[in-house]
Amino acid sequence: MGNRLLNSIRIAATALLLMAGAYGYLCYEKTRIVWWLPVAAAAGGAVVTMPLLSRRWSRLTGSDDADINRLCHLLGIGTALYFLFMGGNCLLADPASEYGEQISVTEKIHKVRRQRHRIGHRSVPGRTYEVFYLRIEFADGMSRKIQVSSSVYNSCRENHPKTVTMRRGFFGFPVIGRFGPPDKPQR
Repeated sequence: MGNRLLNSIRIAATALLLMAGAYGYLCYEKTRIVWWLPVAAAAGGAVVTMPLLSRRWSRLTGSDDADINRLCHLLGIGTALYFLFMGGNCLLADPASEYGEQISVTEKIHKVRRQRHRIGHRSVPGRTYEVFYLRIEFADGMSRKIQVSSSVYNSCRENHPKTVTMRRGFFGFPVIGRFGPPDKPQR
């Protein structure tokens, strides 16, 4: 394989794994699950497959060093398994299993951020934008900080209950569908 093609594949694989990890984390934020469970499942799967697959990473890394190939396997397969676990649970959630659950809004967080852009070699501040977060607590005591739209942010009050629509995820972990009660079934 040509050096340019191999470098392009390396860059594309790295970018794809970064996007998969970021999307897996976004799904984690909407899922009612303890943080260590998906991490343990992904790391466990990567460790179990390491003896079988770590030598094959030498084609992609271009190195015969076993430690580098094991590290790439651990990071690459671990990230892919994290995405499959969290993304699969969230994306394949059953819409027919919607139910309402009471949460408590413990804190409203409003942040003003500033975009930056480049002019020549300098990075200068641009326009501002607002980001809204809610820290919510479920009935069992689990707490989550989630990003919401301005309309949801404005409709919530601190230390007051709110109903959210939950769905049963593919692997059984509940996923926040939207703020508000579930739709009434069509008859």
